[in-house]
Amino acid sequence: MTIGGPSERNLSVRTWVWLIALVVLATAINITKAFHVDDPFHMKVAQWIATHPFHPMSGSINWSGSVQYFHEGNQPPLFFYGMAAWAWVFGWGEIAMHAYEALFTVLAIVMFHRLALMVVPRGAWLLTGLLAAGPAFIVNQNVMLDVPLLALEVTFLHAVMCAIRERRERPVVFAGLLLGAACLMKYTALAYLPALVFAAWQVRGRAWWGCIILVLILGCWSAWNVWEFGSMHLVARSGAGLPIDDVPVRSLTWVLVTGAIAPWSIFTLLPGSRLRLLGVSVALVLYLVAMIAVFLAYSGMLEPIEPVLRFLFIGNGLVGILGVLQALRKGPMAPRVKALLLLMLVPPVLLIITYAPWMATRHVLLTLPVLLLLGGNALCHVTKPIDVVLIASTALLVVGLGISDVRLAEFYRRTPGEIALMYPEHTRWYTGSMGWGWYAEAAGFKDAASEHRGFTAKDLVAVPWDFSVPDPMTGPEFMTDTVLVQPIGPWDRLATRHWLRFYSVRFPDLPWTVARGRPERVEIKVRKVP
Repeated sequence: MTIGGPSERNLSVRTWVWLIALVVLATAINITKAFHVDDPFHMKVAQWIATHPFHPMSGSINWSGSVQYFHEGNQPPLFFYGMAAWAWVFGWGEIAMHAYEALFTVLAIVMFHRLALMVVPRGAWLLTGLLAAGPAFIVNQNVMLDVPLLALEVTFLHAVMCAIRERRERPVVFAGLLLGAACLMKYTALAYLPALVFAAWQVRGRAWWGCIILVLILGCWSAWNVWEFGSMHLVARSGAGLPIDDVPVRSLTWVLVTGAIAPWSIFTLLPGSRLRLLGVSVALVLYLVAMIAVFLAYSGMLEPIEPVLRFLFIGNGLVGILGVLQALRKGPMAPRVKALLLLMLVPPVLLIITYAPWMATRHVLLTLPVLLLLGGNALCHVTKPIDVVLIASTALLVVGLGISDVRLAEFYRRTPGEIALMYPEHTRWYTGSMGWGWYAEAAGFKDAASEHRGFTAKDLVAVPWDFSVPDPMTGPEFMTDTVLVQPIGPWDRLATRHWLRFYSVRFPDLPWTVARGRPERVEIKVRKVP
């Protein structure tokens, strides 16, 4: 197949309708969502850049109870420059910021579809639906960096794929620019450097300029760092780095998270043609058993559910790995295409397992495009009814988890205003950060960790139970006056809550579960009047 042929350039009306539907689904769930998880940190950086564009890393923020300079964090500022420019036109509100995120959502969906047309043309529509309607993609949008990085990743992979299949130099140079931009958005993109070098080695000649451009971009950025704050952010920033004995548990956690956000994995491992019907039948039965277990837990007929889900997630993840190995050994793709996909998969996985401070669905999200492409030939050989089951069940899962996460964020947006109305005469303080801290400050609360100089009469401290660690400064002179509890409805059963499990997974915890209780709580402590 020639890259850029009719199947890629001239899409049918049905395909455009499908892509638009996926964009609408992803954007609709995210567009009015409250600022959540790391959003406030990103907003603070972008607001600083709006007034100090030549010193992007010199601002500071109180995050998790301590003041931190931006250059002590992990992220370079390119995405935040875009936020600042966007806000200059459209403002800093939730809809405006989520519309900015939606630009990358559109790019990710369209470019992955073009990429799938190159690698697995028969299953491009299915693979795009499984990625874009998946829980890791939609829930992790917020105003965070992972979907934007995914958009640049698939665009980069499309460019290097074109280069090695058509022996063209220009796409490699373009890929170097893309990878430089991705690195200035999140250093995780450095894991794709081996793929760029491989493409340049395959094409030769002026293709090496792609690597040179990347080095120049990182060199200029590092020189800027030295001028601004005296060290190179890429090498001097705070990092994780794990003891070697943590790697087995982290590896198992990666398998668990992958199985939890890729419900289609079980269909990527199919036997030879003689046993394909049996393989599909067994996979479908196991898939339906998993769906029934989730339904029974949702309705309260199966408790506890977490051991069952843990078994299903790990099993599904392991099957997906076996499917990838089978595709690498027996798949119909050209050897150099397999090599490129392997270089796009292994380094990011190793980086996540050994260096990320914790496992998260947004980290594993970056590996899903390659897993889908490698397993795509098996997925597109299942029958149309099973295609419908895969898409429908994935969409139901993402709608449930997406709305549940929206409601979780909304509780912390609404609660500070309610407390202000309940206690208009009190000086109000808060502990914690993230979305809760953003809205508490907007409601006139003071940060107990950074502004506390001694409480006085009628002081009040609001402490989330499951969202931040209670601050020890609220000693025995404070008494609990009331506790605000998140109302739990049917849409909260598929839960991303309880210490933000979807955004930070520590084995044996699950990234999501089917829950009936444990709502979010904010405790209001009032100072005793002598």
